[in-house]
Amino acid sequence: MFAKRRSRRHPEDFLYYATGQVTVAVGAAVWLWSSDEPSADCEALSSHPRPMCPQVEPGTQLTANVGLKQVLFRRRTKEENDRKRIG
Repeated sequence: MFAKRRSRRHPEDFLYYATGQVTVAVGAAVWLWSSDEPSADCEALSSHPRPMCPQVEPGTQLTANVGLKQVLFRRRTKEENDRKRIG
């Protein structure tokens, strides 16, 4: 009538518990590995194209928006370059 209870451990018990622990470890590793990728908002911020700078005459400057910041491009003249090297 009643199911007989096992009084001692069997080799199958070890396999049963070891398989469960391996499954949990693999699941945790996959979850950590997949969460290592950047989120969509971080990818959107880093995917802005670089500005296209046409031929700029010496002594002029351009301002471009790169991402969320303004960047100043300046093509120095020969005299400005010489001053920067000396100073």
